Amino acid sequence: TVAVSGGRTQITFESPLRGLASELPPPLAKAAAETLPLRIDVHPGPERDRITVVVGTVLAAEFHRLKQGEAMVVQRAGIVLSPAQSETPRLPERRGAMIHGTLPALDLDRWLPLLGGGPAGAASFDLRLGTLDVLGKRLTQVTARGAAAASDWNASVSAAELAGALSYRS
Repeated sequence: TVAVSGGRTQITFESPLRGLASELPPPLAKAAAETLPLRIDVHPGPERDRITVVVGTVLAAEFHRLKQGEAMVVQRAGIVLSPAQSETPRLPERRGAMIHGTLPALDLDRWLPLLGGGPAGAASFDLRLGTLDVLGKRLTQVTARGAAAASDWNASVSAAELAGALSYRS
């Protein structure tokens, strides 16, 4: 759908994704016969735009992009996992990404090779996970909060198996 009102344009793409299989790690894995409602809204502009994405009850995301040369570059991004019905992603005040939410399980070992560079700048996270698979180990009842900037990062982790603070300084 393309809508134009008051000089503003909005492009909306909606699909149940039936017939499309995803081999991404959970929670974005799905068989072709399953449905997973997808909605993407693009609010384009000549110098900046905003894109929102909702994937069923799995995640909601918002991306703010700015034109740099001939390309649109993500400046700020917010992702919420398992969002409540009207919950929207929180965006960082400055350039970077913010991820928060809850998942029953996350296999970080399978996701890490797929995660490329996001928006340059700081990234922060606030997650609650039933199980977390990382570095070949499984943690349960996980709460993790942290932030990263450039090549330095810090996090606090609480799980049934461990609790503590981690930091890395290049």
